Amino acid sequence: MSEKLKTQVGANIRRLRLEKNLSQEQLAYYSQMGAAHLGNLERGRGNATLDTLERVAQALDVEVWTLCRQEEPED
Repeated sequence: MSEKLKTQVGANIRRLRLEKNLSQEQLAYYSQMGAAHLGNLERGRGNATLDTLERVAQALDVEVWTLCRQEEPED
């Protein structure tokens, strides 16, 4: 996974988590992973497997592709 994509995925996970008023610990629990691992993903560090992205997406109630898309800038 490229650094740019890791950063984008991490930013999307964090944004969606905050929109749902979840702590990192809560999302990590719902995603069946450690909070440290989730924190690393949000910071664009480490590599996420497709299984990991699927669990995070399910916990956030979004499609996996939503985690990878680039947000359009607001005018």
